[in-house]
Amino acid sequence: MIKKIILYNLAHIGDQLFCKSFIKQFCELNKNFDISLLINYNSFLFSDIKNLNVITPSIDNNYTNINIININGIDPKIITKYNNNDFIYHSNIINKFDVKQNYFINNDAIYINYWIATIHNIKDKNFSHIEANIIECNKYYNFIIDDINKKYNLNFNLINNIDEFPIIPYTNIDNFLNFRLKNHTKKIIFYYNYNPKSNQFFNNINHEENIKYLSNKYKDYIICCAIKPIITNNNIISIDEFGYNIDITCENVAKSYYCALNSDIVFIFDIGACWYYLNDDFQEKFKGIYFHITSNNYYYILNNNYDNITKKNKIILLNPNDLYLINF
Repeated sequence: MIKKIILYNLAHIGDQLFCKSFIKQFCELNKNFDISLLINYNSFLFSDIKNLNVITPSIDNNYTNINIININGIDPKIITKYNNNDFIYHSNIINKFDVKQNYFINNDAIYINYWIATIHNIKDKNFSHIEANIIECNKYYNFIIDDINKKYNLNFNLINNIDEFPIIPYTNIDNFLNFRLKNHTKKIIFYYNYNPKSNQFFNNINHEENIKYLSNKYKDYIICCAIKPIITNNNIISIDEFGYNIDITCENVAKSYYCALNSDIVFIFDIGACWYYLNDDFQEKFKGIYFHITSNNYYYILNNNYDNITKKNKIILLNPNDLYLINF
């Protein structure tokens, strides 16, 4: 008898964001099961799901072994090791199976892989641009659960609201808001200078040069960065100055989103940490200008899918060189 559901997604922030809406609804509809989520980091994104046990590596300065490349800008060797017994136990089981396997049963637990790359195991099913469409992801996850039910004669409830976008848990940004209030005569440009984790093409984007250019051109603006840049012009700040530091929970990514939501102009890039605008509140609450710098057709599809569903368009797509041509 299946008593436990172990969801897992060992990819990065964008991949985790795409499954957030489904996992939240699934947990709400299947409260009679013991449900856990195994992820390498980014537990804060799932902190608003009451009956979900999120399993991540624990913090320990005595680093021994970890296979994450980096956590939104820093090397995890500095802050963590795999010393969480639950994480080790479930990881060892998962590692025995194909990384792209959709699901498997081990004793009284069923393990379900929520990495979207597992779509390649599904034959004769058409999910339109699934890797760039949260709604199609929700349909796909429903398909997987339905397949499990039929194969093992189970009765997991499928989600009903496939067109629901993820909710970003709120995090206190009073320090940023107070700073904005004190500097109310100046406009704030929020610049996401995170670097990609999934080998996105990024060779033609130089954050330091971009920040320097914006700082020098818009001397009366405040340039607020997601992480501290090397350049130190007087009108450049970063969210760590408000006490919003990088950590394995990635609460800092949510703080970046809410700081950006309360800024005037935002620059985002082809990075999962930038996609937190893919939620139901963004279109109503953001009142400024949102630029997405990209040269990759995938991200045009991503934004077009979002615009078609929300019926609004606040994202302006630009090629990398266009940043130096626009004027506010």
